[in-house]
Amino acid sequence: EPGSINEIAGHGFLAGPYISSEITSNIFFDARALWGLSDNDATQDVAGTVLTGDFQTERILLEAKLAGQHDIESLRITPEVAVLYTSDDQSAYTISGGGGTVLVPGQMVDLGRVSAGLALTHLGQLGDYSFEPFVGGKLNWDFKSPDAASHDLKATISAGFTLKSDDLEFGAQATWDGVGSGGYEGISGKLTFSHAF
Repeated sequence: EPGSINEIAGHGFLAGPYISSEITSNIFFDARALWGLSDNDATQDVAGTVLTGDFQTERILLEAKLAGQHDIESLRITPEVAVLYTSDDQSAYTISGGGGTVLVPGQMVDLGRVSAGLALTHLGQLGDYSFEPFVGGKLNWDFKSPDAASHDLKATISAGFTLKSDDLEFGAQATWDGVGSGGYEGISGKLTFSHAF
């Protein structure tokens, strides 16, 4: 509704061990296990009355990925498979204001995903810089999700490039997520820049 307020803002952390290893020639394994907490402030408009409250969440993230790399002249082929599990356990809390109080029950939201994908990268030169345009695709299947419709197989398509010298690196990437899901779709972009001193 016009003028309604429904906002949640918070801060928190995730921390835990991470391992990355080349288990054999051009085959790489990465895994991480993270745990964390967050503190959140909620503001909600209930029938014209603004209610506020705060709550905590406990979070877990587990991820493992197996990736390969194979070069054919100037073409790099990078296949990968991955499994991801996340959970967000929200505590029950109350919001109050204007003489009223509403109890918001706790809930746990978890997601389990298996994905498999392939990226193709051209290893080229642009003057004194290495120029590596790439395109990739990934199939995702959510074996655990609060949304039953998300159990359908869906795809992610991405494209971009990296431009590198001895001490500079710049990258750009565009991603189209949820292709073929018949529901959620998202388009995002990312720019990266690094400089070695």
